[in-house]
Amino acid sequence: MSEKLARLALDQAGSGTRSVWSGEQMKHPYRATQTPIIASAAYGYQDIDEWYDVALGAAPVLFIAV
Repeated sequence: MSEKLARLALDQAGSGTRSVWSGEQMKHPYRATQTPIIASAAYGYQDIDEWYDVALGAAPVLFIAV
């Protein structure tokens, strides 16, 4: 689909579709369909030994899942 045709299709889309796609560029590198979302979280440990114990399951994982 050409960029002009894609923009025309977006202009004729409903408000929900436009709100989801409004921040997207019309062309992405490597033919991606949208910008990827990377969800991550960092957890701090007192030292490497504490991290190692959690990684091996020897110590409880203390975090809140939402």
